Amino acid sequence: MENTTTGPATTQVTTDQTVAPTAFDITAYNATLETVRRRMTIIEKSKEEFKQLKEMHDSALMNNTVYVEADKAVKDTTNKRKLVANQLIKQPGMA
Repeated sequence: MENTTTGPATTQVTTDQTVAPTAFDITAYNATLETVRRRMTIIEKSKEEFKQLKEMHDSALMNNTVYVEADKAVKDTTNKRKLVANQLIKQPGMA
């Protein structure tokens, strides 16, 4: 049987001195900057449109008497729940 074990592998790192370091690409930078600006404009326009739609939605709800009455009932019930919770917390066993 032959000895097939080998010693540790050695490597040599070489560098290519003929390649210049990459320069700053102003064209790519400007293109990226323009893309970011365009997308920011789209986002701002979308925010304004969303704000208008939300106002229309809220206005439609507030003009509906059934919704207004239900909303008032929810607020009253929520206030009652808070009062009961505060009273329970003040009891000696809860503190």
